[in-house]
Formats: sequence, C-alpha cells, structure tokens
Amino acid sequence: MVFIFSLLFALNVFAKIEVSIPAEIEVTQKDTYNLFDIVVLKSGTNEDIEFLKKVKLEKLSKESLLQAVKEHKDNISLKLNEGFEVKFSKALSKEEAIRKVNNYLTTQCAECIYDIQVTQMPSNPKFQFIFSESLFRSQKGSFLVPLKSETSTTLGWLSGTWKTYKKVAVLNKWIAQSSRITSDDIKEELKEVTFLIDKLLSTEELIGRQANRALTAGSILTREMLVVEKAIKKGDTVKVIVSEGAIEIILSGIAESEGQIGDQIKIKTSAKNLVGRIIEKGQVKVE
Repeated sequence: MVFIFSLLFALNVFAKIEVSIPAEIEVTQKDTYNLFDIVVLKSGTNEDIEFLKKVKLEKLSKESLLQAVKEHKDNISLKLNEGFEVKFSKALSKEEAIRKVNNYLTTQCAECIYDIQVTQMPSNPKFQFIFSESLFRSQKGSFLVPLKSETSTTLGWLSGTWKTYKKVAVLNKWIAQSSRITSDDIKEELKEVTFLIDKLLSTEELIGRQANRALTAGSILTREMLVVEKAIKKGDTVKVIVSEGAIEIILSGIAESEGQIGDQIKIKTSAKNLVGRIIEKGQVKVE
C-alpha cells in the first residue's frame, strides 16, 4: 500500500479576477464609482464581485482605472481598450443594469452567452441597484432587483428576463435505447439552455454512457436521458482523500459498498475502515 502525503502550505495561489472594459461604456451619473460599476467580468465568483465593489475610483478616467488596478495587481487582470470613453446617463442606465446582471450570471457559467432584456426600470437616478448573489442563485430566466433611494425608504424594481446560450453536446443521429454513446454520435452546437444548465454534461462525461430511451437526432443530451450508473461499485479500488486540518492524506482503498456521486460509502484501507463521500468516479473524500 502506498501512502502519499500532501501538505497544503499557506501559499495563497489565487486566480486573478479577469475583467474588461468596452471602448464605450455608459454609467448612471453619480458622485462615486467602483470597479463593479464599469467592468465586464470574464470569469470569477460572487466573492470576486464583492471585491470589485470595494475598489473605489477617484474618477472615471483611464489614468484612475490603471492606478486602481495597479494597486490590486495581484487580484485583478484588466483588459482596457485604447480608446476608452465613458458616457454618463442622467437617468438610471439600462446598459449598466444589463452589464451588472450579466456579471452575476457569468459567475454561474463563464462560457455561456446571455441575452438579457430589461422589462421594467424606474428612471430616477437617485435609485441604486441593490444586487446580491441570492437574486440569481435559484432563478432561471427572470430577475427582480430592488432599487433603493438614498434619501428615502421608497423602493423601485429592476425586472427582466434572460436566455442562456452555450455550446453543448447534441446527437447527430438517432440512437436506440440502451445504446452506449460514442464520439461519432455527438457534436457540439450553440443552443439555448436557460432551463437545462444544471442538467448538462461535458462531451467527455457523455462518452460511454448508456441512453435510457431511444433518442432522436438533434436532441441536447442531459443527465435525465442517461442510465444512472454507480460512480463506485463494491470491490472497486478507489482513491481515498483524508482531510485533517491543513493536511490531506491520499491513499488507496477497497470499496465495501457502492454509490453515486454525493453518496456516503464504506472503504477498507490497510490501516482501518473508513466512511467517506464519493466526490467523483473512483474517488472518495473522508473529512
């Protein structure tokens, strides 16, 4: 039995927040601004968005932007067009609203393309967009964002819809029930997946999977079309990751039960018997 010890040192290796700014950008005219007001998020998390909100700008100029990014060069990667120009809207900027909605959606799927439509938005420039992760976490296809006044408790609403497009695996021919999917059966196409995003699998994950029914050409392949197979079966040799504080111990074991990803199973190792959660095919994590 081979034991591999992996120490998690306090070396903070973080991916930079990737943002860009179009050559022309519109914002609502106000007294102070932060990076989130003007950037387009290329990839990142909700925590990254909160970080961008805290990076204040003295003014909306190229020099001010470059200085702000320079001060946070370890956290932010900025792509800025040479002919950067800001347009100030005396009413609430619809373009700004769409940009911020797009940024929140990008945290859910960076490779997706979003078609965002605003259906209702007050024009009062004294209202502020009150965005938060929870507004988009469980929503599909529509949003409702509160607008709060600085001088009163009056609330307005920003409402709208979006469609999500993504390159996904599509069947290029009819296949029979119980057939195993091969690379020749599928191709990638840009499709609307607004309500399917959580059910999609990558091309690599689909190869070798079994269809649970006959499927027609042109079908977008989703989890519910496939036979649910065990990620680990009894008797399989598995990789076991044991977390102990800042230390991870990686070892080999034998599965004494079976399950799918997310299930708890029993594993026998040379040292002792353990119980862990399946995190992917052939891998179990013990915490």
